[in-house]
Amino acid sequence: MNYYIFRIDYSKRDYFKENLEKGLLRQGWGMENLSLVNENGEARNQEEWVNACPENWRTTEEARKYLRNKNTNLKKMLEMKEGDIILIPKFPEWNMFSLYKVTGKYYFNLEETAVDYGHCILVKIATIYPDEVDKYFTYNGNIATKINHSKLRGYQTAINSVYNRDVTSLLQTISI
Repeated sequence: MNYYIFRIDYSKRDYFKENLEKGLLRQGWGMENLSLVNENGEARNQEEWVNACPENWRTTEEARKYLRNKNTNLKKMLEMKEGDIILIPKFPEWNMFSLYKVTGKYYFNLEETAVDYGHCILVKIATIYPDEVDKYFTYNGNIATKINHSKLRGYQTAINSVYNRDVTSLLQTISI
């Protein structure tokens, strides 16, 4: 089992709540033509992905480097597999975090009403699976959640793989 810290666009909290209630976790940088996989479901070449980004995003070499880094970060979604645990900080409220269990592979689906957030991963949600790992925690709920909250600062990108044994042990403790 792998662990991930997954940051969302907190200004669109209601949008993410709505999707998570359907068992769908979305990530930004998912505009038209920016799927991480090709038509055959294979990982897309990084330079191809960068070149598919809007032209005004890639006007300098520094901008292209930023886009390559963004692609590398997003590709962590391709590594996620059924049973992995995702922690979303500051969700559903600012003083909370939530845990979800991955139930399916990455896919790209850009909603007609959204211009972003096309990167998708299926997850279990607490309202359907109350006895599963999917839970909400306040940052100060108990000693494990307090310690876990203090460790989140080290994971600032949109999608973070968690390898730190202290953090994974804490996640195992609070997810039981």
